[in-house]
Parts: sequence; C-alpha cells; structure tokens
Amino acid sequence: MSSYISILHAAILAAAAVALLAAAYHDIRSFRIPNIYCLILLLLFPAMVLSAPHSMTPQWTGHLIVFAIVLALGFLLTATRLIGAGDAKLIASLSLWAGPAYALPMIFYITLAGGLLALSLGLLTWLRATRATPEGPSQAMAKLAKTPIPYGIAIAIGGIVMIAHMAQTHLVQSNIATG
Repeated sequence: MSSYISILHAAILAAAAVALLAAAYHDIRSFRIPNIYCLILLLLFPAMVLSAPHSMTPQWTGHLIVFAIVLALGFLLTATRLIGAGDAKLIASLSLWAGPAYALPMIFYITLAGGLLALSLGLLTWLRATRATPEGPSQAMAKLAKTPIPYGIAIAIGGIVMIAHMAQTHLVQSNIATG
C-alpha cells in the first residue's frame, strides 16, 4: 500500500510542477497568470500532505501562517504596484507548500531566477535598442525602463526547485523508514 502512496505523492508533486510551468507559459504569452493555476496548487496541497511519508507530514498551522503572511505581503506589494496580482497569488499559493521549512529557500530561488531573468531580458533589450537606433545608449535606456518582465517564469523556477527539494527529502525519509 505504501508504494501506491509514494507513487501518488510523486504524481501530486509532478502535477504541481506542471501547474507552475503552465502559469509561466501564460505569463510569457500575456503577462497574466490565470487564477486556475493558483487554485490547482491550493487544492493539491492537502493531497500532498496526506500522501507525504508519515515522518514528513507537514504541520498545517505553520504552512497556513506562512501562506497568510505571504498573501498579506503580496496584497501590499500589489497595492503599491511593485508586483502584479497574479505574481502575488502564485507566490502565496507556493508559500502554502513551502511552509516554515522551505519559505526562505523558495524566496531565494525565486529571487535568483528573477534576477537572472531581468538581467537576460535587460541585456537583450539593450542590445536590440543599441543596434536598432542611431541614438544608441540613450534610446536603449528608455526602452530598458519600459521592458516588462514575466516574473511568473522566476516564480515557476523557484517553485519547481522547491518541489524538487521536497521530493528528494520525502524520498530519503521514505527509504530510511522502509530500509
């Protein structure tokens, strides 16, 4: 029976990763993240908890507290127009999964991926603008300031890395328990 639960758990983690990839795809295409992907993550969380190896069952309270804090911060950042509402909701949905144990690593991975994404898009914009206009660097700076960044890509990368860490931890704990 436990092997079925392990397979189910792995499938739930994979489904969460697929939802994140789909959210990133939509963000690339339209600079919007549909609510359905956040809802999928929220609905998969109880299934992930129930299918996790017994020794790894997360504490619901800690996960809910982290979720509430990140959701409130996301609302604040959205109200001040520092991030988009879809980004805030996707990060909050992921923070439910992260809980206290993975919240800081998740934010680190998202920030790292976001920085690399911004740097890459900035460099591409700069190169295109300096080649396309005779004004060169001055026009490039104006275009660079207006370049939108589909941050859902960074959120998806950070979330998938976090899920991979969770899967690895769960596999190790499962093997220790059965071995």
